[in-house]
Amino acid sequence: MKKQHWLVSAMEVNGVNDHGKLDYRALLRFTAEVFDARKLPTSNPAYQVAPPSSVVDATRWLVDVYPEHPPCGFNAAEVRQRIDAAMAQEMVEYHLMLQRADAALSNWDASKQDHYNAELRAPNVWEVDLPMNIIDEAKSIFEAADLAKAFRHLHEADARHQQVSTPCGQFFVLRSLGGMGGTTSSDITWISVDDRHTFNRFERLFERLELAEMFEPVVDSTDRLCLYSAFYVVRSHCESPFFHFDWPAELGVKALTLMTPLSDFRQQTSFNLLYGQRSPEVPRGSTANETSASSELGSGRGPRADHAYASSSTEARYNYTKGKGIVFGASFAHSTEPGVAHEQDGVHAYLCFTFGTNRSKHWPLIADSIGGHSRVAGAMDGSLVLTRLGREIEIEIETDGGTVDTGQIRQSCGNLLVCRDAHGFIWRF
Repeated sequence: MKKQHWLVSAMEVNGVNDHGKLDYRALLRFTAEVFDARKLPTSNPAYQVAPPSSVVDATRWLVDVYPEHPPCGFNAAEVRQRIDAAMAQEMVEYHLMLQRADAALSNWDASKQDHYNAELRAPNVWEVDLPMNIIDEAKSIFEAADLAKAFRHLHEADARHQQVSTPCGQFFVLRSLGGMGGTTSSDITWISVDDRHTFNRFERLFERLELAEMFEPVVDSTDRLCLYSAFYVVRSHCESPFFHFDWPAELGVKALTLMTPLSDFRQQTSFNLLYGQRSPEVPRGSTANETSASSELGSGRGPRADHAYASSSTEARYNYTKGKGIVFGASFAHSTEPGVAHEQDGVHAYLCFTFGTNRSKHWPLIADSIGGHSRVAGAMDGSLVLTRLGREIEIEIETDGGTVDTGQIRQSCGNLLVCRDAHGFIWRF
């Protein structure tokens, strides 16, 4: 009988599932443990070998380099104990995620596709706990890319938008024309991911937040929820409120926005969030402008002021807290609270994601709603596409008209392929 390889034997130390087969998740962790130099003695040749690029390569390498015996000093039982502890912690985190999903489902009316948050007394809004280390990572990107400086430069130059190439990725910086909703009440600026590499990096942050798993029971989708856009919202002051909706009423909670602060800001008595409280009996889409509101402050067709919401709502205040995010869909009327950032903060910066259904029939409404604060967006087929704003910039380039610096845009576009289809221009990376 052929002798069982030591790798298989080691994996059999509490390493089989209920069906008597090798636990693949445990194999992944096991291989990673073996290749963690901290777990091997300093004399081991594994120190001198570059880490394999995949688990399959790692397993093959182990078999080739150690055909008869495991690495010197390797203790399978100890490794398995660490693996089992890590997997047990994963299960704890999984159950916590289920609890968060259950909280998202509380007061959820599946027949009406509506949620009512009894604590905030508002429709289609949730407050969620987020891992602090991921928020810190997003903050580190913001600081390493010096995006606060990009914010200041855009306003000092009195420009509408600019592209910024940084060691952390490519970003598109945009301020709304005339401030919020056609007024001069705020210097709100969107700093969005602007190429495939940067989008992928922020998509990994999004996945680690587990928002897709949390809201999957709520959002009408055929598969895993899609990430549409990733960006920072940055502002330093707001003079007067502008209540608006991010999403048209027809979408309900099929598309959602997450907004979470990168820091606990020193300014807590103002300059947070105002929103409209209403009773659960008030149906969605009942205000005059909600059914036609879109989400874009940066375009001429931005979210319109909800002049009628006050008839059925009461103005309330929400304080942003690091480690907590606010997630909302349609029917949630909100505004920046008037105020000024503390001088030691300089600006208030927030990490934002828009995400939701992958049902293509909803894409036209979603694309229109996210089409004015970024130049590219994630489509439901996984590609990056030009937004409405992105197409407008391309048209300006083609005609050499408008106020855009066409030379700068052409240079930054490089060799990207721009083509047309039934939906207009599509930017494929």
